[in-house]
Amino acid sequence: MAREPVDMTTADVSVTLGGRTHDVVRTLAEINFDNLRDEVQKVGGTAIWWGVLYARASAEVGRAKLRVEIVEGQTAKQIRRERNNAGEKVTDKIIDEETSLHVDVQTVKEELIKAEERANILRAVQFAVEQKQRTLTALSASLARELGANHVDGDALRTLQHGRTPDRRAVRD
Repeated sequence: MAREPVDMTTADVSVTLGGRTHDVVRTLAEINFDNLRDEVQKVGGTAIWWGVLYARASAEVGRAKLRVEIVEGQTAKQIRRERNNAGEKVTDKIIDEETSLHVDVQTVKEELIKAEERANILRAVQFAVEQKQRTLTALSASLARELGANHVDGDALRTLQHGRTPDRRAVRD
């Protein structure tokens, strides 16, 4: 089954889970500078959520690999039995070739490829979340320095969490 190459200029970068489609680009590539505090607070939970999804997808890859091994073994056994019952001489090479061409084996290998694709997409999303975390940390530190390094307890992030930004000097909770 041949697949069309992906046109990256029009690729839809979204993940559908439980019937809801999540726009990965909007979630991870955009930072709301008007509400940086909220961005910083949400990114940790976002990282955990995508990390769990990646872990589940990785587990599915493992199950798909196991299914491939089982179907290959069962198919090879069946082919060997059929050939022996027909009185034909069989070699391991013949069994391997016929097994790899069997429709059941090809079906589970295609399922493995799809599971690996899903896991790879989620790994890329997880990487993007990590990059967003790093960016927000650096941005928070930079903004805190811009405020004159009057950090709360010496922590730049706490300074921003207490409402001090370049546009909102010393706003109290």
